[in-house]
Amino acid sequence: LGYIQGLNERGECFICHNLQNPQDDDKNLVLWRSKCCLVVLNRFPYNNGHLLIAPARHIPGLDEATDEELLEMIKLVRESQKTLSLAIKPHGFNVGMNFGRCAGAGLPEHFHI
Repeated sequence: LGYIQGLNERGECFICHNLQNPQDDDKNLVLWRSKCCLVVLNRFPYNNGHLLIAPARHIPGLDEATDEELLEMIKLVRESQKTLSLAIKPHGFNVGMNFGRCAGAGLPEHFHI
């Protein structure tokens, strides 16, 4: 209930923090940076190899993403899948998207793999 009631309160966005502090990529678990996006190892993983792929720009949904952002995000999902396949050899993948604050566990717009 506290989470739902606090949805209008905004703390610091860790993606924005990571974007502004590339010198701390190792500490912040940043794996890749691209022109429009960031790939981060999830600090609170649902499963082994859980990654977050987020645009550098806050967008409320895919309908507001540029073609460049959309293409880059899906390419990073593909590259992440290839990398995870080599590193941990999973039997399968779940890929999901979170858009909207209630769907995003505090980070409104991002992919999970």
